[in-house]
Amino acid sequence: MRQHVVPGTIAAVVAAVVAAAVPIVHLPTGTVQVVRSGSDPRAWPALPPEQRNALAAALRGLDPRPDLLVLCNDATCVDLAHDIDDAAEDAGVGSALDRSVGPLGYGLGVVAESQPAADAVLAALEVGGMRGAVASTQAHTDGRVLVVIGKHPRGERQQ
Repeated sequence: MRQHVVPGTIAAVVAAVVAAAVPIVHLPTGTVQVVRSGSDPRAWPALPPEQRNALAAALRGLDPRPDLLVLCNDATCVDLAHDIDDAAEDAGVGSALDRSVGPLGYGLGVVAESQPAADAVLAALEVGGMRGAVASTQAHTDGRVLVVIGKHPRGERQQ
């Protein structure tokens, strides 16, 4: 019994200190607080609506339509990852967001089991305004095409 009382008491004290130190913000019912990463100079910018629509149209035109897995490891690429995912959804392309187990390096990349599949998605990204991505192949992508968003290269801003 004593084994559970001591850790429970410590947890209660820590929770009380944290609750007293952290201000509570009450949002009106039904609102969602969104933190945009656009103010961070290291962040990938979100796609403007016209670029997101162009990407969706380019993905819609792919035959066969690939399933995408968009990989993003931190807050600096969240806006871009969600925009790519939304464009894929608008195009009727299967898409999911995930994180990588390891570091993703710099820039944008497309990885697929075949070079034509990687090149097709790379071309769609370029139509959507994302220049400088690199396409490569890897045997074990489970048939999906990976869109990898690494660290934003220093000194460059995607337009």
